[in-house]
Amino acid sequence: MVFDASSKGKGHKSLNDCLNPSPPLNTRLHDILLRFREFEYSFCSDIQGAAFRIGMAEEVIGYLRFFWFPDKQDLKSYKILRMTRVPFGVTSSPFVLAATIKYHIRKYKQERREDYEMLNSSFYVDDLFYCANTVNEALDLSISAVENSQKYEPEFAKI
Repeated sequence: MVFDASSKGKGHKSLNDCLNPSPPLNTRLHDILLRFREFEYSFCSDIQGAAFRIGMAEEVIGYLRFFWFPDKQDLKSYKILRMTRVPFGVTSSPFVLAATIKYHIRKYKQERREDYEMLNSSFYVDDLFYCANTVNEALDLSISAVENSQKYEPEFAKI
């Protein structure tokens, strides 16, 4: 479900008009693409259900209410529901997702410095893009990332 936070009534502001998109925390896509030219092998992965794993603070979910019409024929019967997870379509959602990923990546910094460097410089939204000089190096990095993602967060899928 996409929450249309840019919707507004005549003469009123939308939710997105009232939110700060915040600075971008993702690695620039340009830098990721250039890295593909430097190395012979690359791999990518996705964080499984990233946005759906991030809960919203109790004090903000009131701003994410919406009407739900269980019976489309009867518009008088509706429910008022609230988003409890980071919704798609809200200006601040990309920042919240990136900040959460960065928070979890910091857990690797002490124990697995090489994994930390890879993860910290290779995410674009919830996708990991990385390169290596050899097949074995790429395989070792991807196996290490998967093993550690089971110990920490985030959990990778589709490597």
